[in-house]
Amino acid sequence: MNTNKIHQFETFKEITKIIQDVEVAINEKGILFDKDCCLDMKKIYQEYNIDLPQGFDVRMMRICNPQRSSQALFKNPERAMLTPRFLTFFKKEDKTQIRFLDLGTETITALLDDPEFSKAYSQFNHTIVEIVKKCLV
Repeated sequence: MNTNKIHQFETFKEITKIIQDVEVAINEKGILFDKDCCLDMKKIYQEYNIDLPQGFDVRMMRICNPQRSSQALFKNPERAMLTPRFLTFFKKEDKTQIRFLDLGTETITALLDDPEFSKAYSQFNHTIVEIVKKCLV
């Protein structure tokens, strides 16, 4: 059985507030969050003159542990396509929704034939999920 999953969270916090809270929490764990790594899709689409529905607000936060990812990529550059991870934030029914794609160890192993990386990938994903859960309230 494969354990691919989209983790789904929601909060009454505004998007900017939950992003700030997650940023603080991941930085406390030594995980990198660079403000330039948070993609504001509304701004990006506006730069291309794309008409957006009223209230459109989708942001994607790129998360990386530079110490661990550098070591992982030195061993196998094929791993790069699976680092960093992304959290997605958007509004739905007056709540901020957060999504996180968690590919299971079987999927990672099948893609890269790299059990060592599969385990580390899974552990890092678990850390991200726990950080988000703590920031919801």
